[in-house]
Amino acid sequence: MGKPRKLNLKINEITPEFMEELASLAEEKISSFLNENLPFKGDFSIIVSIEKVNDSLNIALDVGVRGGFKDMVDYNEYIEKAIQYARKFLEEKLKEYSSEKGAGQTA
Repeated sequence: MGKPRKLNLKINEITPEFMEELASLAEEKISSFLNENLPFKGDFSIIVSIEKVNDSLNIALDVGVRGGFKDMVDYNEYIEKAIQYARKFLEEKLKEYSSEKGAGQTA
């Protein structure tokens, strides 16, 4: 499990619809990453949840991969890379959202 990160973003007005969209996009990013990078076809499951708690967002990314050739492939490495890829994507989206909300408040 990754360490919590504090991004100091303005998320007070984040909507449930935007959180749902973010979760869906993150799931797509992880799926795409695994489809493109796994050396052997494998089954994978992805769970993304985003929950607003007071002034924070709790984001959980849970990825599981099943496949053959476990002695040849470190699936955990691919899982970690997929999660980092999605995490970076989510951070960028949240920064964009925060800056849009901040710009809207000063106008």
